[in-house]
Amino acid sequence: MNITSSLSHDLALAAQHYFQRELRINFSTLKTEMDYIDRMHRRIEKLEFLWNNIMDMYLGNSRPIITMQSYFIHKTPQVTFDVISKKKSIEFGDLLYVYNENQSNGYQKQNALLLQAKMRDNHQLDPDQLYLYSCWPDFSFTNSSMVNRKFTIDTQPNSHLGARYLYLEKTVSSFVPFRWAKTARPRPKLCEHNCDFHYLWELLGLMDFSRGKELDGDWGQAINEVVNWVKYNNVPYTNRTQGNRAAAMLSMLATNSSNGKNINVQSFESKEAKKGFWLVVVNADNIITNG
Repeated sequence: MNITSSLSHDLALAAQHYFQRELRINFSTLKTEMDYIDRMHRRIEKLEFLWNNIMDMYLGNSRPIITMQSYFIHKTPQVTFDVISKKKSIEFGDLLYVYNENQSNGYQKQNALLLQAKMRDNHQLDPDQLYLYSCWPDFSFTNSSMVNRKFTIDTQPNSHLGARYLYLEKTVSSFVPFRWAKTARPRPKLCEHNCDFHYLWELLGLMDFSRGKELDGDWGQAINEVVNWVKYNNVPYTNRTQGNRAAAMLSMLATNSSNGKNINVQSFESKEAKKGFWLVVVNADNIITNG
């Protein structure tokens, strides 16, 4: 998707407003990385409405139609590789964004961003996971319901933009626009001071393919394996507001929750429910192309 600088700026501001509000109104409950991810994504349809409204203002009838769906699962996808330490497997990550672009010529492009989340004051990194993200050795999933084969990522032995570390601020006073969540390229002796990109720009970069890693080859097959595994084991979490986009946006800005029906069968309030893996699928339909 081609995104102008002014459109990108307004989409980023809308995302900043959404995430900052969700975190501030629940700040007393935020203790761990998964607390943050939970609060950021359980009502992601609010951001969907905001972004569609902005797209409409900029592009009118030619605008793409954005849909967002978040999924939570109590389990985590686990992987192993030949040079792993004494542990049998490690987490594949905490949060996966998948962007599906459906173009007017019938062609579909896909992009993905896999994130391992850390609080900025948490200096402990799993060395095996850091090695996975930094070097991408041949790996395989160990979950019994996932395909039993090795995946070879075409960037090995180097890191790539599709797998990053996400560092989150811990104090409400640090929720400065575009500074409360940053990402870092996996590297030896990684720490929070190595952050080199903002989380919000990562999300926007997924849609113009300047960030993330496009789904192709074994990377695409591995990501789709995780997506199918998550969807098979859980239903999407949503809490949609009915009505037109303008009314929905006003409602979202004025209230803490929407009026729609919560269709998720799992509780997101218990501490146990926050331990797991998040998948966020962003679809863009009606992308007009010249072909």
